[in-house]
Amino acid sequence: MTDILVGDVVSCRRSFLLVVKIMPGEAVLCPFISMSELRHRADLDLCWVDLADANLPIPDMRLRGVPCRKQLESLTRIGRVQADVQSLIMRKITEEMRQIDRLCLRRNGCEMISARRRILRDC
Repeated sequence: MTDILVGDVVSCRRSFLLVVKIMPGEAVLCPFISMSELRHRADLDLCWVDLADANLPIPDMRLRGVPCRKQLESLTRIGRVQADVQSLIMRKITEEMRQIDRLCLRRNGCEMISARRRILRDC
């Protein structure tokens, strides 16, 4: 089994994901989404060179900066993105978390939401 690293593009079942963090036994990932899906504020368009480096079988995809988690043993490495793409997606994730904080604070007053926000859903 190949070691999975931050910046690797992996496949799991029929989905393609970018590894943004490694934790013991699991990875935090952001999904690649088809261009035909509705656009989300956390979506990041990639140029064709970045998509070629990622080795994705579908040429028209974008990266969604909404992290999830998955067990490492269920992932298969298929490609890698450059360091500049990794930093872009980390900024997009941070921006999305701030936006979620603002929305939750607006709805719930001053309720503490940081613990609830930090729990990642499974992919």
